Amino acid sequence: MKKFLISVIGMLLPSVSFAQTTTVEVPTVSMNPEAVASLTAASVGFLIGFLVVYLFFIVAIYVYFGICFMKMAEKTGTAKKWMAWVPILNYYLLVKIARKPSWWFILYFVPLVNIVIAVLVFMSICKQLNKPEWLGILTIIPVANIVLIGYLAFSKSGNQPVNPTQTSQVPPVSPSNDQANASA
Repeated sequence: MKKFLISVIGMLLPSVSFAQTTTVEVPTVSMNPEAVASLTAASVGFLIGFLVVYLFFIVAIYVYFGICFMKMAEKTGTAKKWMAWVPILNYYLLVKIARKPSWWFILYFVPLVNIVIAVLVFMSICKQLNKPEWLGILTIIPVANIVLIGYLAFSKSGNQPVNPTQTSQVPPVSPSNDQANASA
């Protein structure tokens, strides 16, 4: 039985030999030290170039979001627009733009709940900016969310600050002389 197990294991692992040891010669490549230095310099140069482009892209997105959040705060008449430029406080600003309770800000840091909160907050922001509320659902679609924020910030309709406490009152219409004579 022992020989049978060893032969089965030998078939499954052909590179492993239990009875004999073999040596494998690995070919070595000798490189010129100058070639190695130039190859290393090229790799480092590529890495630095990549990081610079990546950093530029990240800064451009950050500035774009800051400008858009400030513009949305301006349109809705929300105080403290400067919070759009502070990384964590910009979520608090979004909650304030949406006219939601302040404690909703904490829900942005709860996994999976933050997705629902982001959609609800942006649906409310759309409502505040006189846009269709269903646009808030676009926050879960990767590229559409960037376009949505720009659309909400720079669209022409809804430029007047929306105040939810302000109600429009229609002045009473006084009957004209013809209507007063007809009813008498």
